[in-house]
Amino acid sequence: MATFSDRRVFPRRDLLVSVRPPGEVASDRWMSTRDVSAGGMRLLSDTALVKGDHLELEVLLPDSSWLRVTTKVAWSVKLDVGSTAEYEVGLRFVELTPADLERLNPLLPPPPPGPFDTHPDGYVRHS
Repeated sequence: MATFSDRRVFPRRDLLVSVRPPGEVASDRWMSTRDVSAGGMRLLSDTALVKGDHLELEVLLPDSSWLRVTTKVAWSVKLDVGSTAEYEVGLRFVELTPADLERLNPLLPPPPPGPFDTHPDGYVRHS
């Protein structure tokens, strides 16, 4: 039986990234991610979100700029009492352009090595 992680199309990177509603300057309304991929992100939220809803967000990038993304709620679960947030939410990116993906790239996991990639020590690996 395949696990949920086996069904993922995009590898995820465990990473805390600030996310906010578009233009929101009050940091107490910001949220954080648990992980990020080219296909979406897992978000910590104090607000319940409904599966299928679309959500406009801005993601803080390492260069201190904000990337505006449209997402769709894939799932939402209530967390245990004492957690850092009330809900954990799976979001899929909708209509992410190649330029958006390029800007998001510093947050993404590195691609898996290919069978003929050069090892840092200088030899070629043949898996």
